[in-house]
Amino acid sequence: MIWCVGRGAQVDLAASSARAGHPSGFASGVFPPPARAYHNEATWDRERAGAAVIDDTMAERMVACGWIAAAIAGLTTLTFSLTSSFGLTHYNLVDAALLIGLAYGIYRRSRTCAVLALAYHILNRLMIFHARDVPPIAIVLTLMFAALYVLGIIGTFVHHARRRPAA
Repeated sequence: MIWCVGRGAQVDLAASSARAGHPSGFASGVFPPPARAYHNEATWDRERAGAAVIDDTMAERMVACGWIAAAIAGLTTLTFSLTSSFGLTHYNLVDAALLIGLAYGIYRRSRTCAVLALAYHILNRLMIFHARDVPPIAIVLTLMFAALYVLGIIGTFVHHARRRPAA
């Protein structure tokens, strides 16, 4: 017995070749019909598309990566602003409020907020890196946060693709 990929379909090769009149197996090159018809993702229902790649639990974890990264960035900016490590400026407070607001939006599964968080992160880092010399740890953190924001984008898009009402 060989188990095929899918809904537990199985094929008994010896029985199939005996029915086809080939007691020696598949030496003649004639194969039995497949156990079931295979489908690609384009033929599946809208709700099932991509189910084998990203399940609901993984999508929720991806969303969590995005909103937690934005919340950490916002709270870190607020903390450094209030402890006068970088000085309290209006820009720092707006930056922290914007990041915390985007974190809440990603938490609520907003695709727009997820994309804006990544765009804001990239633009903010480009302005900072252009203005001064950058230590290697800052580059590593920038790439790490960008990856977390990308995971948040993927998670929110998968969430909405699965929850779309049927037309």
